[in-house]
Amino acid sequence: MAWHDGTFSCGCEGRVNVTGPSKDRKWKSESLFSRSCEDCYKKERSETIAKENAAAEQASKEMELPDLQGTEKQIAWANTLRLKVIEVFETMTDEAFKKCQDVGKLQGLTMDSFLKIKHYILDNQTNASYYINNRVSNIFDVIEENRAASLKSVDPIEKEFLSDIKVESTVYPENKVTDAVVEIEYKSKRVAAKFERNEDFRDLIKSLGYSWNNDEVVWMKIIKETTGPAEERVAELGNALLNKGLPIMIMDDNVRNNAVKGNFEIECTRWIYSRPNAKKLAIKWAEHDQSLYQTARTLPGSKWDNPSVIIDVAHHVEVMDFANIYGFKFTKAAEKLIKNHIEALELADKVTPVRVKKEKKKGLDGILDTSDEVLDDLKD
Repeated sequence: MAWHDGTFSCGCEGRVNVTGPSKDRKWKSESLFSRSCEDCYKKERSETIAKENAAAEQASKEMELPDLQGTEKQIAWANTLRLKVIEVFETMTDEAFKKCQDVGKLQGLTMDSFLKIKHYILDNQTNASYYINNRVSNIFDVIEENRAASLKSVDPIEKEFLSDIKVESTVYPENKVTDAVVEIEYKSKRVAAKFERNEDFRDLIKSLGYSWNNDEVVWMKIIKETTGPAEERVAELGNALLNKGLPIMIMDDNVRNNAVKGNFEIECTRWIYSRPNAKKLAIKWAEHDQSLYQTARTLPGSKWDNPSVIIDVAHHVEVMDFANIYGFKFTKAAEKLIKNHIEALELADKVTPVRVKKEKKKGLDGILDTSDEVLDDLKD
């Protein structure tokens, strides 16, 4: 480490601290003195930013962009950052767009949907802090963050129409604890619920097997064979929420009525799966139940393989008895494994083995008790 005296490009005298190998220090000091001193740099930079911000404010007004929310300094800088975001979108050529996709960026987007994201950001991201926290260097993260919402956005007329439909699809329990509504949507492969931050709601929905999806900002359950149909799960969730005093919105009239009337099959959380490669059955349940575990472990040949108790399919009869007693269901794959095992047994050769009697050899006492006058072993 060494101090070097010199003159900066702005004309100010000063000193710089240079570290590293001695042979590089002269070059480093000359490089540092080729710039403005720290005080002049800060002044120049502040003046440059002020000019950029003033120009950005004027440009934002000319483009009729939405006003930003924040402090005076936040808004001034965010206007400039927002214009840089616009520049990235507007300077994106078809060739550049393709190159981005070739290196794994903007996957699954067309140029039309890419531009749609731009308009969504400008129309909806009106907090100055948003542009400050997501500066242009993170533009691809910004695009991904807004992708799903922008592609689902609707025009104002559709939005108003959708709002009216949601009102018609909402029911309130007599013992309601809030006017805020839990919106429940579903497709064949998933159920999603959206609500404000609420611990009672959180505890309830987690108990029903839902997990938080940060990308879509909803609580979600993936629908599969062991969950039953989406309509059943929506009705069950809606019923539980109503009994908790929470209003619900479900578009489908039948499903909503089933939620109110409790007309649904409760989700089974006790299942027997298959492990076909090992020809094993796997007993699995959701709740913590030590006695259930202990009972399952009494089945012949059972062993614990987290998170299931594993049993050879050869003991399927015992497993089926266990399932009937404790309310377990078999997956289709488990049923197929059992069926294949039974069919294999039916095709196997069945034989009646000959029973071979093993003749006991006589001991010395037995030989002496014989009626022969002379023992055969003593004859000449």
